[in-house]
Amino acid sequence: MSKRCAGNKFMLFLLIWFIVGLLLLSQFMPVSFMSSPWGLIFTQLVLLLLPMFVWARVQGDKLSLFMPREKLGAKNILLLVLFTYLILPATMALSAITALFVNNYVPQVIAELVDYPLWLMLLAMAVTPGVVEEVVFRGYLQSKHKRRTIHGAAFLNGLFFGIIHLNLHQFFYAFVLGVVFVYLVHHTRSVWAGIIPHFLFNATSVVIGRWALNFEIPDIMEAEQAATGIPGVSAEVAGIIVITGLALLLMPLTVSVYRTIVRHNGRRFATPPVMVDALPQGNTFESFESPEIPKAPETMGEMLLDYNGEEPNKKDATPPLFDIYAIAVVAVFTVFVLLTILG
Repeated sequence: MSKRCAGNKFMLFLLIWFIVGLLLLSQFMPVSFMSSPWGLIFTQLVLLLLPMFVWARVQGDKLSLFMPREKLGAKNILLLVLFTYLILPATMALSAITALFVNNYVPQVIAELVDYPLWLMLLAMAVTPGVVEEVVFRGYLQSKHKRRTIHGAAFLNGLFFGIIHLNLHQFFYAFVLGVVFVYLVHHTRSVWAGIIPHFLFNATSVVIGRWALNFEIPDIMEAEQAATGIPGVSAEVAGIIVITGLALLLMPLTVSVYRTIVRHNGRRFATPPVMVDALPQGNTFESFESPEIPKAPETMGEMLLDYNGEEPNKKDATPPLFDIYAIAVVAVFTVFVLLTILG
């Protein structure tokens, strides 16, 4: 049970640390510091990176073995940048639709930081989250889920990634992005495949938000109502329709670029034919072992090995998607959100 549910146990520990730590910081740290870029950076380091080191130390894990660290290469970087901006309209549409029903706190955070230099805002809201969150989620956590299928690992990783944001608005698009990042890291075998798009998403949001706050935007909603005579028709809804349409138009190209990433890295890590027949069939989630362990093509599956080089018991190789620890994570998040809403 301990190894089968290792990822979910870590996530429960991380979530409790994050919530308790956030409450303590809000009580004992100056508000001016916590709402500054340096406060955001401090929060990421203390509430996400530090608990990962603590948990790894307690478990006796060598973190270097839990970080997918293959070199990306120039072609992968270009494909990742292109892929990021192709799926950006889809995530913007999802965010806008969600904002119709729950509060979107991101513009408020950007507004509080708009007087700081752009480089400092990017450091606090793009660089630090891009590195810290990817190391924790697509590095350590994804490797702790190595006994699951790639699809199960992606679902749980995305679910937990959405939950750790602790608000319903960010939960939905963070869940989708978390799933996408897992597949990118899986195929490229590099945590940088998560860091690069994560940074680009956040940096683009910061730049657009900062730009919007520097201009006086007219009340388009009132102008629209005066022109059409239809109350409740807003530019916000029109914007959602436009951005959703753009996302749908770009979807075939997005899928094509993703398949190119898969094919390119499948060729990069292809094992010589003599090794293929000795490997089992299946689509198991890759673990990131030392370079001495041979790797199979994606189409043939991966040899599921423990970090000590021993093959685990087959009956433990694919644990249930939800165990008591995963259910506890969802329950803690649900209670936190309800208390926040009622409070």
